[in-house]
Formats: sequence, C-alpha cells, structure tokens
Amino acid sequence: MRTKENLCRVFENQIEKRFLEKLQINRDQLVNPGTGRIPSRLGDAGAVTSIILGAATGTTIVLGVGSFGIGSFVGAAMLGVTFSVTKVDKRIKKSKAKELNSKVQVCLHSRLRCIIMDVARELSRMFEYHVVELGSEPQIGALAECAVNLMLQLKNNDKFDRNTLLKKVLQDAKVDKTQLLTQNGDKWFDMDVFRKPGLRKVILENGSAGFEYYVKSTEGSKKDACDTEKYGYRGQFLEMKYDLEDEEKEVSKKKNRIKCVFSFLSKAKDEADNCEDACDCKVSCTESHENCTIGHQYFCESEIDSRYKKPQKPIRVYNPIHILVQCPKILVDFNLLRNRKPSLAGFLRKILHLPDDHLVLPVYRAHSARKILDLRNSDLTGSDLTHSDFTESVLEGCNFTNVVMLFAELARARMSHSTFCKTLISHSILTKTIAENCQWVATDLYYSRVEGAKLRQRLTEFGCTLVETNIDEAEF
Repeated sequence: MRTKENLCRVFENQIEKRFLEKLQINRDQLVNPGTGRIPSRLGDAGAVTSIILGAATGTTIVLGVGSFGIGSFVGAAMLGVTFSVTKVDKRIKKSKAKELNSKVQVCLHSRLRCIIMDVARELSRMFEYHVVELGSEPQIGALAECAVNLMLQLKNNDKFDRNTLLKKVLQDAKVDKTQLLTQNGDKWFDMDVFRKPGLRKVILENGSAGFEYYVKSTEGSKKDACDTEKYGYRGQFLEMKYDLEDEEKEVSKKKNRIKCVFSFLSKAKDEADNCEDACDCKVSCTESHENCTIGHQYFCESEIDSRYKKPQKPIRVYNPIHILVQCPKILVDFNLLRNRKPSLAGFLRKILHLPDDHLVLPVYRAHSARKILDLRNSDLTGSDLTHSDFTESVLEGCNFTNVVMLFAELARARMSHSTFCKTLISHSILTKTIAENCQWVATDLYYSRVEGAKLRQRLTEFGCTLVETNIDEAEF
C-alpha cells in the first residue's frame, strides 16, 4: 500500500542499503555476527588510530577515532564515538593495519549504521513532500542514490556525523544530475530536489501554532534561488549541538580516554581494567558509560536555513505527516492534559488544525538541553525520540508503539507498566532504568546499555530482540 509513511520508509531503507553497500559493510552481520565478513582493519601509527573501510568509490575511507565511550566494549555498545575522515589510495600499506577483533568490527559498523539510519530519517522528514510526489520505488531509489553519493563526497578532516552528512546533501557536495519523473509527470533533477525547494517551518511555541513558508533572499543572484513552483518546500534542517560546558570538559578528557580504549583493544581485559587512573572521569572502564559522555544534546537552526528569510505564500499547501517539535514546553503542555489526555499525535493534529484523519508522526528535537521530567501515561505512538534526553524522567504507563529511539538517554528513567510494540531502541543508555511489568512486543533493543536496569522479566521471553546489549547486567 503506497501511503505517505510507507513511501518515506522506502526512501530511508534505500539510503541505508546503498550507503552500507558503498562502504562494503554487510548489513546482515550487524545483527548476526556469524554472517559473512566485514572488511575492516585497525591502523595504528603511534597516537594516530583509525578504522579503515574499503569504499566502492575508488578510494579507501579512513575513519579516525576521536573518542570512545570507555565502557562500551564491555557492554558491547559503541556509544560516545566520533569519527574524522581521511581519504587514501586503496593501495594503503597493509603492514600498517591489522584485522579488528570480530566483536569490535560489529560494534564499530553498527555505530556507523545507526548514524546513517539517523540521517536517512532526517532526510525523509525534510523531503517528505518530494518522496511522496515521486511515488514509485525506482524514482525514490534514484533520489536515495543521489543523497548517498552526495554524502560520500568526504574531504580530509570531515567528521563522519549526522551534521556533516546532511550538509553534504543540502549544500556542500556536488554530483552529476539525473532526471526524475514524478507521478504527476513533472520532470525534476535529483540534486535540485535537495537544493531548490523553499523552507517550511513548523511553529509550535509562544502560544502560536502553524506552518510558515520562506525562500532564500538571494540579493539578485539566481544561481542559488529557490524554485518553489517546481520543487515546493522542504522541512527544517536542525544542527545538533552539545552543552558547551560539558563539551569543554570532554576535550580535556579525549587523549586519556583514547589511551584507555586502545589499551583495552590491544591487551587482555585484566590489563584494561587498570586504566582507571588514566581516565579523569574516575570510574573503571567496566562501569557505567554515563560518567564518560559529553553533555546534553540539543538542536538549533542551521546556518543553511537561516538564509531563508523572505516569507512566501505557497501556491499549493502540503500537510506533512512528520511534525517537528523543538520546544520542550509543548511536551510539558501536553502532559498537563491530565483528564482524557489524547495521544501526542492527536494533540499536535488539533493545535495545528489538521484534518481528523491526517496521520501525524511526532519528531522531537529539543532546542535546549532542558529535560522533560514527567510524561507519565502518555500515548507516544509513532514518535521519533532520537537523541532525546529523558534521564531520570517519569515515563510510567506510556505507549511506545512504533517509537524510534536512536542515541537516546534513558538512564534512571521510570518506565514501568509501559507498552513497547514494534519499538526500535538503538545505541541508547538505559542504565538503572526501572522498567518493570512492561509489555514487550516485536521490539528491538540494539547495542544499548542496561546495566542495573530493573526489568523483572526476561525481555526475550516477551518478544524483544536483543543484539549486543549487556542484558546479563540488568536486574531481574
């Protein structure tokens, strides 16, 4: 069935599939380490350490390790990792590289896959209108191919992260244009789909709600002008930032943390346990990851979007299904509806005056590091809570059906009596979370930390798929 949601999922899956293929990463092995071989090596030249990926682009991409979550290998969750990019000839000397431990290979590549999945979902949200207008899988696949080719135009010292990859698509990189055909017979060029639309903003704060439309003020230059008559409008691009104070603390830790991790990789585990003094977070490498992380994440308007200053009245209105929520107060206001509280999707549908039968998928990207402390008994069905910080929050009795949480912070959260159905939780922190008497149905918990979590029931007995999550360290 070709619904808007299904077409967006096709786009996301095509980006992930094509990106991993170009990095020569076996998708099956990320779930089942016994399948196939991952072509990765660890290059170690003194203080410079890198992960070498064979790319199907004529070069080899070397991802330099910027920082590691100290306890991540023990918990098998690659959290707190940053990569920088170097491009070298494929004939790189093998004498400088050694094969990675198979478990570390899977963890590293799962981290990369989660970043790509995050980027794919953001592009799907921003360019939902265009994906829906294309309508057919071959045309959507061609647009996904263009996005991947743009993202792979990596330069030396680029960071391999969501911000960089999205910027490559929106303005930084260039590839040869390919023509696309919409279901209405219009002819588009793939790269222009990412560069020529106007900007559609979702306004949900200060007592106002609605959509606003803008184009770039080009000051007489047509080269970079929007063509909204042809390409319509896209959603907002938000850059991910960190709390400055905690980011500065992280910089001072970086060198010691890298030494800790690669001591762990190159020596026996009992030697790695002695790295406590080397890491100034003052915890053992086998203890909770949370004390070694950088600060709270938040999202702000990008410089790219700040150029869209000229208000515009659209020729035709498209109501998106992905509704972006930036203001934490919106969730607070929603939570205050104690009597007959609707779903979050229903709440947003009402304040935006959308039709009653219009599907709404909330996407929460907070514009400040403020935590949402109480969302108990909320219906969060269909929400994207990627990068959300719910540390110590009250989430008891919530409905997490079809919710996606990538890189989420849920440490010490109270989540008992909640329902998890077709929920995806990946590379997230659930240390000391209280999640007793929950319903688990067709839920995936990948590469996450759950030590000290109070679960009462064994998740695998209740329809939960676990991959490289340290479930044995939870409390039952």
